[in-house]
Amino acid sequence: MNSKEKFVEFLSTLELVHGDCGKNSLDKFETFSKIIHQYNNKFGLISNNDLENIWVRHFQDSLMPLKLFPHLFKVSKTDTSKVLKILDLGSGAGFPGVPLALLNPSMEFTLVEPNKRRAFFLDQILVRSLGLKNIEVINERIDYTVKQIIDIKSNIVVSRAVSELEELLKLYFPLIEGGHALFWISNSVKNDIDRIKLNALERGREFLDFKEYQLDSEDMHGKALILFKNRLNPNFALGARTETNKAETFSTKKVRA
Repeated sequence: MNSKEKFVEFLSTLELVHGDCGKNSLDKFETFSKIIHQYNNKFGLISNNDLENIWVRHFQDSLMPLKLFPHLFKVSKTDTSKVLKILDLGSGAGFPGVPLALLNPSMEFTLVEPNKRRAFFLDQILVRSLGLKNIEVINERIDYTVKQIIDIKSNIVVSRAVSELEELLKLYFPLIEGGHALFWISNSVKNDIDRIKLNALERGREFLDFKEYQLDSEDMHGKALILFKNRLNPNFALGARTETNKAETFSTKKVRA
């Protein structure tokens, strides 16, 4: 099977509450792929080596939480007043936030991208072309986000941009404000699980789970998703956002590519 066929097979294994894994969603991913191909060189979105395998390396990888931690993304079918809010840190070319938003239109996503050109791509090109109404793009540094937009209360914080364990512990932990946090990271951190658990407890967070996976036979080293929970406020209410000190969203900034 080629990359797209593997992705289609993967989609068929997902169980979504409000989302759709049918032809409409597949068409959106097809458009997503074409946009990445068209603008990749201009905006430096992903490795050129990943272009042909984007369906597995980026689309499927972004959706792995729906497979490994489906309970986090399940909301009541009858209580529409509760909206699941997800904060994607360092979204880059839109991963994992945009694929997750495509399959979960009832959820609200905030994508934080520090690179101005990529933020422009996300807000003005990708999100508009896909017609996604459930995404807001913020062009700010992640450490600024920690200090200034902590009032964006999110049920789940996600990031594929974690490169170092120390970065995870020092920079990202403060943003686990009210619910859970999922980080894509090398499965080599399994050797430091005890240290991660201790650091999490010291910061009022609780290590919940660590799940390894391989995307395909070429993924020799494998990846992992690591899940945390905020212990300080376990009864956090769904979907609150204040207006005070709210960071300026990208769409209101005068930025040119």
